Amino acid sequence: MASLYCGQCQQVCPTKALSAEKADTEYRPVFGAGCLNRVSGQCQTCVEQCPQQALTIHDNQQPQLDSRLCNGCGLCRASCYIGAVTLGLVG
Repeated sequence: MASLYCGQCQQVCPTKALSAEKADTEYRPVFGAGCLNRVSGQCQTCVEQCPQQALTIHDNQQPQLDSRLCNGCGLCRASCYIGAVTLGLVG
């Protein structure tokens, strides 16, 4: 029986989807009008969950993205419990 976490699946995966390398997906967050911070100034969930620290936010404003830092991981979208964040392909 093969060892768990032997890395062979990473080596043979043609898309590198299993790779530990951090790649840019080329998707970027798009913030909708329903953003709670924009409405009430009370939410910073997407900013707190961004591992790249690519988002900043000010009271009653939509989050601002620094595209140079964003790698398109999608954690901002996943963390938005009201669905105000979508991802769009850049380019």
